[in-house]
Amino acid sequence: MQAPAQVLGLIVQNANAHRSGWGSGWAATQAYWSHPDAENEAASTAHLTLAGTRDTYVSGLPEDLAQRIPAEHWEEDWWVMNLPGHLQTQRALIADYGNYAQRFHAIARYLKDWQPPALMVWGRHDVYFDLAEVLSWMRALPRMQTHVLDAGHLLLETHAAAAASLMLDLSHGSRDRCARTPIRRQQPFGCSAPQVGLRRLLSCVRHEATGIGLPIMSSRPCRVARAHVCPT
Repeated sequence: MQAPAQVLGLIVQNANAHRSGWGSGWAATQAYWSHPDAENEAASTAHLTLAGTRDTYVSGLPEDLAQRIPAEHWEEDWWVMNLPGHLQTQRALIADYGNYAQRFHAIARYLKDWQPPALMVWGRHDVYFDLAEVLSWMRALPRMQTHVLDAGHLLLETHAAAAASLMLDLSHGSRDRCARTPIRRQQPFGCSAPQVGLRRLLSCVRHEATGIGLPIMSSRPCRVARAHVCPT
């Protein structure tokens, strides 16, 4: 949001920018933000276990979809999370997410003022973020392309190809708009720099099912431990 003129578009996948997406399952986490004592921390981080990691992948999914996700995916996530310092990092992320939530009003102002082109792909079986969040995004961005898919919180685990196709469509549209927009002197990278990042992101998404893509600005494989900022 510090350089909104350089943003070619947004891709939103099961992500909150409004309080409407929080269900009752967020009570322990919100209590921790308000009163960060040891008891509330323990309650808000109780999902940082192998079982909790598995739930991030399959909780809420119909059985046929859950069976499409190999156990090796959450087992590898849990293995990485147990490397030195990683669980402490997860706990810090949960605490810091409260600071992000405090910026929802600033995000709303950015969306209202700039109305960036946007694509949403949302897994309808997400047990962490409520479907009401989809409507909040659509009210903020009335021209947003919105696709609610038969997927869960980690939509790319089952619908990577569908998401990549939609993202490519958005990328092509952003590139066309960029070509028609004069590059401002104070923006030396113009429209090219964000496109590089988006192309690498799409490369990662295309290969997510096999775990061999490359994430943005990194030479590590896509399949790395994810931030588990989810309610208990």
